[in-house]
Amino acid sequence: MKNIFIPAIICFASVQLNAQWSNTSNLFTDSLHMPVCAAAGTQENTVSVNSYPDGGYFVIWEDLRNNNVTKIFIQKFDKDGRRLWADNGVPVSAGTNRQHYTFSISLFQDYRNRKVAASDGAGGVYICYIDDSITNYLWQRMCIQHIKSDGSAVFPGAGFVAAQTPSNENYTFNAPQLVADDNSGIYLSFIKTNITDDLYLFCYKDDGGTMKMIGGGIANQNAVQKTEPGPCLPVTSVDYPGSTVIDYNIWPDLQGNCNLVMQLNGNGKQGRMLAYNKLWKAKQDKPVAIKVFNASTFNTETQIINYKKGDVDILYKLRTYSWNKSCGSSEALIVWTDQFLISNGFLQLAQGGYDYNFPKGVTVTTPGNINVDIVTSLDRLLNANNTLTNSTVKAIGIRAEKYAAVPYQRDDNNDPFFGYNTNPPAGINKLNYFNDTLFTSGIGFPDYWLAGGGNQIYTAILNPEPGQFRERNMRLQHLSVERKTADSFALNITTNSEKGVLIGSEKNTGFGGTAIFYDFPIVTVNNNGNALFHIREDGRYIRVSPIINGTELSWGAVGKPIGTPLFNGSFISPQEPVVSLDPVDGTGIVSWQDNRNVQVNTGSNVFMRHLDNINLVGYAPATKKIQLLTAGISTAFPVMLKGSSKQYSTVDAYNTTTGTVSPVIEILDNFNLGAITANVFQHTGPIRTFNSKPYLNRNYTIKPENDPAGNPINLKLFFTNAEFDALNTADPGIINPGNLVVIKQANTNATVPAIYTPISGEITIIPSTWGTVDGGYFIEVRITDFSNFFIQKGSGTLPVTWLGIQAQWKNNTQATINWQVANQVNVKDYTVQKSVDGNIFTNACTIAATAAESYSCTLDANSRSINYYRVLQKDLDGKISYSQTIVVQASTHRLLTVYPNPVADKLYISSTEKITAITITDLQGRLLQQPLLGNNNYISVSQLTKGIYFIRLSADDKIQTIKFIKK
Repeated sequence: MKNIFIPAIICFASVQLNAQWSNTSNLFTDSLHMPVCAAAGTQENTVSVNSYPDGGYFVIWEDLRNNNVTKIFIQKFDKDGRRLWADNGVPVSAGTNRQHYTFSISLFQDYRNRKVAASDGAGGVYICYIDDSITNYLWQRMCIQHIKSDGSAVFPGAGFVAAQTPSNENYTFNAPQLVADDNSGIYLSFIKTNITDDLYLFCYKDDGGTMKMIGGGIANQNAVQKTEPGPCLPVTSVDYPGSTVIDYNIWPDLQGNCNLVMQLNGNGKQGRMLAYNKLWKAKQDKPVAIKVFNASTFNTETQIINYKKGDVDILYKLRTYSWNKSCGSSEALIVWTDQFLISNGFLQLAQGGYDYNFPKGVTVTTPGNINVDIVTSLDRLLNANNTLTNSTVKAIGIRAEKYAAVPYQRDDNNDPFFGYNTNPPAGINKLNYFNDTLFTSGIGFPDYWLAGGGNQIYTAILNPEPGQFRERNMRLQHLSVERKTADSFALNITTNSEKGVLIGSEKNTGFGGTAIFYDFPIVTVNNNGNALFHIREDGRYIRVSPIINGTELSWGAVGKPIGTPLFNGSFISPQEPVVSLDPVDGTGIVSWQDNRNVQVNTGSNVFMRHLDNINLVGYAPATKKIQLLTAGISTAFPVMLKGSSKQYSTVDAYNTTTGTVSPVIEILDNFNLGAITANVFQHTGPIRTFNSKPYLNRNYTIKPENDPAGNPINLKLFFTNAEFDALNTADPGIINPGNLVVIKQANTNATVPAIYTPISGEITIIPSTWGTVDGGYFIEVRITDFSNFFIQKGSGTLPVTWLGIQAQWKNNTQATINWQVANQVNVKDYTVQKSVDGNIFTNACTIAATAAESYSCTLDANSRSINYYRVLQKDLDGKISYSQTIVVQASTHRLLTVYPNPVADKLYISSTEKITAITITDLQGRLLQQPLLGNNNYISVSQLTKGIYFIRLSADDKIQTIKFIKK
């Protein structure tokens, strides 16, 4: 699609690459997408990484601009969106071979699940990649490059080669991954494949242009105990079958270390296993005493290991001991040595399943002295009849000590017959046992997503479930770690369901214009636990939304489209979106590859969009401009509503003449309506009339996949200024949309009529409210079924115009509801209604109408749960209307304030509740302090260096995080 030369677009790309963010108000139009790279050839497989400490972003991609040989390029943008490096990016290395990071040991796992780049903490970035062999493109070199803040590469040629097959050997290396450590270095992992696999995990640091290996080793050393008949007694020995690494992932543990989870095959000895290990650093000097058994003397001896601060070591190691034995008479004495396995080279989490696919892990923090590692895998079992069970995602919780010097597993060990210390230190917090299913089982073999931050964990999956074939269900699951008692924490599924929340489904209509298919659901979470969902809807656009209240998408069903599905008259196909979130200010970026027309070449380019107000409660992006549609019938783009977001979801239509996309309706997503079919008839001639009464030159026919069965549905109908002005010209008594009504007619076949013709059973609905939007207006009605909708002048006027409604905490137990109105006509009173689920409301307080335009009511509220509110207006003749529904939840209730901010020495804390724990972390989520609050209600931060930090306070089961600046 990029073979059309369009000079204006080339100019636009050149300007934008040097500009600031194209927009910072979430106006999601194609013209505001920023090109990252528009070079010749294909650019694909984007990755984005935050830059510390400057708040910028790196966008990385694989590039085929040079003779169709894949190279890796990178671009940096500062926090204001200015491009910092060369036009179309800089190459990662000067190597002449093919380089890539997407090829992996598991072809089924999405490459975005693997970490290949990380900030160096000084405005630069590390990246790992594969450099194919010098001659035959068979052997692969594991490479690292360090790109400094000015865009220059530290290591010449192909980059720093961490592993390479010697010319006289047959083993190979593959599947590198990389994460940052806490000292401007990185952890690098990769697999060496020979007869069995060795999974290496090393710590490296660029020291003035020299890459130094700090420590590490093999993380999957494997052995099994076996006993065989002997000449007079059984002989015990250790067998070393090794293991095959089927798949693995690494992730940072929030203490500057690196965690690892892997699916292993025990090579006929153990079958499939899910295993865990860690590469850790000593935080302080520490001599460690370990008891070992001496087979010669039959005594235990003490071995001293002197760990020095910064030393790096594997947590779980393979260890054995020997025992000399003999039998028989003195004339025929038989002597041998028994060997015993006292610890394997990893921690086995599960065994016996058919497989444990796509293993993943994430670490979240607590205000106590532990972190929590969550390990997941897609499990399948083999039944007795040799058939496979359906697949399901399972999660295991692991308590991780926040250690002072060395992890307790590697501390003093007085048991010579066990390979590591199994006794946690006194006073370590407890964690509940967690080994649970996260989703409904599926008949497919899909990859899934796992992410976490703060104390929040999210998983997402797109999977065919029993009864489905080509259509898959999309589910979202939410977990959190909460304080249970003074010395314990619990990892819980907050949705109270092991099925996950159904947030979307695919729809196979056999026609691309109405079918709905998705790519891969991803959730990105920053250090404070703010989460953003995003996904590609095939052939259309990328959808994004913040997540609130566990699993609700606050920007509507399956998220808000950040563009349109058509560009220059053709469907576009954005691919593989990735998101990076700022840890502080509720902003981020989404980048992707796209094949829209940008210049004379073929293939895809890389684009980017800035996202704003991600963590602003109650915020939704503005509606696109309302515009006229093509004359005649327009079929809107399909939308899937599962009732899970509880937010308004927009349905757009395309004008084939002007090439513009315009919203036509919005539906409140609080009921499982399924796929929505919406057709709009656009009349472009003079105003239409029936019996000399004018009606709007636009009418709608809406048909859902599922009947709402009498449940109330909120529907907004959009029309343009020009269409309303035509009504006003035909009837000057139509002063504003408050004078309009909606005529609803039954229509079972969803064919939109060209003109209004009265039919039996039609009803007239007085809208509950109306409002202005860019380019036009909307009127909102509350309905219980769908059909034809016409708009004309009503016999009376709306009793009130809703201007706004807000809710905020007054104190720990009360919330204040405020609302503003205009054009009050014959209004009797207003009743504030409250709900705990957003569906069933009860009356809470009633206020008589006056001439005032602002009203207020204070109600009891539960600060530990979600509170829904709306206002019901009643007219003198019994007619009613409703305000918008708003939410007050525990996370919006400020437990405390901190001052002064910025602070030099003493940070004072004002709290409404008793504080049980305090932690201070940096921008990367690393724990720096766990101070106690003294009687003077302040803590000292004088020892912190200048910069931005987070203070996290806990009171009972509520947690609040506040940013502060150390000056």
